[in-house]
Amino acid sequence: HPLQVLAMAAAYALLGLLALRLTIPPDYAAPVYPPAGLALAAVLCLGPRMLTGVALGAFTVNVLLALERGHVAVLSPALIALGATLQAGLGAAWVRRLVSQPLTLTDPADLLRFFLAGAGPVCLLSPTLSVAGLWLTGAIGPERVLTHWLQWWGGDTMGVLLGTPIALTLLAQPRSVWAP
Repeated sequence: HPLQVLAMAAAYALLGLLALRLTIPPDYAAPVYPPAGLALAAVLCLGPRMLTGVALGAFTVNVLLALERGHVAVLSPALIALGATLQAGLGAAWVRRLVSQPLTLTDPADLLRFFLAGAGPVCLLSPTLSVAGLWLTGAIGPERVLTHWLQWWGGDTMGVLLGTPIALTLLAQPRSVWAP
């Protein structure tokens, strides 16, 4: 299982680095962030151990971005990784609680509950911790906090809405439902 965690970290980091190519410096938030959806799907399908992979992947992405931008504080990548990890973990817990199991999303009511649980209020966690970290370390000024927070929230929400179903087609069980 350590290989699954490392694969999760690598996939998260790769998708994150690609998604951040959509930003225009000095912005730090992508308009669509598929790793948020991958993280939710991985925790749902492979369990809480995937949270370690989420944390490692998110930390890696943001250390590399900070270095690229000439900002060498470790606090902001750590808070960003914490936000991504909490968001994936809480989102998975809410989905498991509110959506019929096994997770097939064939019922419209389940689909609605899935999106509300996975991309609803839970997507407020990562932007809040992440933008706080960027502001506390001086990566962004106070005048850019709200716009960064809104963009981060939108990117994570869109990442969950688009990325989770795609990742579920690769990871979810029963395969007879998801493979087609």
